[in-house]
Amino acid sequence: MRALAAQYLQLVCVLALSLWPPLAFAQDASNSPEAQQEVPIKPPTVEIKPPEGDWVLGHSHELSVIIRHSPAISAFFPDKPATPGFLLREVRDKREQSPQGEIKRTITLVLLPVRLDFLRLPTIDLAWRGGKNDEQRGTVPVDLGRVKVKGKFANPEQATPGSAPSGLTILQRNTALLVSMVAIAVALAAMLLTLFIAGIARRFLSGRKAAKTPADITALEALKNLENNTELQGEPVRFFTRLSEVLRAYLGGRYAFEALEATSTELLRWAEEKQPAGLSSMSLGHLLEAMDTVKFAGRSTYDEEGLEKLSEVRQMVMATRESEKERSARVAQLRALVPEFPEKLMAFSIDLIIGGALSIGLHLAGAFSQNWFLIAAGAGVMGLWLLLRDSMGRSPGKAAQSLVIVPVSQGEDQPLQSQDALSTGSRIARNLLLLIWILLPAEAVASYVLPGGRRLGDLWAGTRILREKEGGKETQAPVAFAAGLAALAIVLIPPIWALMQLPGGIQ
Repeated sequence: MRALAAQYLQLVCVLALSLWPPLAFAQDASNSPEAQQEVPIKPPTVEIKPPEGDWVLGHSHELSVIIRHSPAISAFFPDKPATPGFLLREVRDKREQSPQGEIKRTITLVLLPVRLDFLRLPTIDLAWRGGKNDEQRGTVPVDLGRVKVKGKFANPEQATPGSAPSGLTILQRNTALLVSMVAIAVALAAMLLTLFIAGIARRFLSGRKAAKTPADITALEALKNLENNTELQGEPVRFFTRLSEVLRAYLGGRYAFEALEATSTELLRWAEEKQPAGLSSMSLGHLLEAMDTVKFAGRSTYDEEGLEKLSEVRQMVMATRESEKERSARVAQLRALVPEFPEKLMAFSIDLIIGGALSIGLHLAGAFSQNWFLIAAGAGVMGLWLLLRDSMGRSPGKAAQSLVIVPVSQGEDQPLQSQDALSTGSRIARNLLLLIWILLPAEAVASYVLPGGRRLGDLWAGTRILREKEGGKETQAPVAFAAGLAALAIVLIPPIWALMQLPGGIQ
């Protein structure tokens, strides 16, 4: 028996010696830096301790967030987390370390509820990081939970709900006021833009006027250069072509019409109709015929014919040129024809009143029958009237104020002879912007600030408004403004009232 026990002990020792090196190697491998680096770090754990029972409105309550984590990591909790429905009165942070090395962090939030109801506290992200070089990191969502907030009153029977905050409940919507405010804002923006455009236009027009040279000076200078050009004199076709251009440019500049684009027949017809002082239509016809036969038919010329015709053109320029005294008198006369702002305002007010009278029947019919089509037709009649009121010559308002529409080709100092018949297209084009009613204040501003009292429609169509005779009709500014207000009332009140009568319309 004793021998058998000795053999068993010997076998156990042999087995222990044979297994010892692998165990030692496994232990050393587990303690190596490589093995430690591969072991993941455990994220922090979070525990929420809300106060017992329901929360009371207006009383402070403490809610604790307990965070536990190993000393190998760092945890980050917001110092002042957002708590909608609660006032955060205080945040207390207490840190402890257990004998095993674990960190225990207790964060106490002192909250004051400001609303009655079941309220959900926010979910806050707890960020952590650790490991070698802070390679391991992450977040832990911390749900603070849901609480019930009750009120506390001395006498619950006397408790009544408070009034709703002002501005949160829409009792009614004033669409008319909203539309009016938007229209006023757009009109003001249009006026500011008009002032900007008017400033640029005033500078452009003033610069163009200052840079203008009288037509006779330009023509005499061109004739002198042509007389000294011996090379061009040796080529009759080119010489007579250039001489014809100088003559036509002078006539167009002197009498303000498109002479360069006119044919010889049209020039003769113009001279016979206008009969300008000092200009013989017969002499002009012979001169144009002589130049045209060389330009277009290749007629042979004799020596010195080119210089002879050049001399005839120079004599025609000298005979019809405008003296400085005549020019000053003409410019003063033309400026006396520029109407004042009250005159134009009165004329436009009369036109608006007529347009309102034409459309008021359709607006009233649309209101009583609650028909959108009739109201729209009334607005269409008003728009067509504003667009076409000058198509037959001049509107009733301009006729009442003795105003006429004339073309503009040379600026404020254009000759009176340029006040010819205006095309129907130009008369309509100058009224296109009036179809956008919110631009009416902008057009009024432009008419007040632009040179010569022109508005944006005049710049677009190349027109202007003048008096039929000097002095014009005297119009007092207060009377004109009163007429303007009356016209706006007649134009705006009927369609707005009609829209208010429609089901679901403006209220």
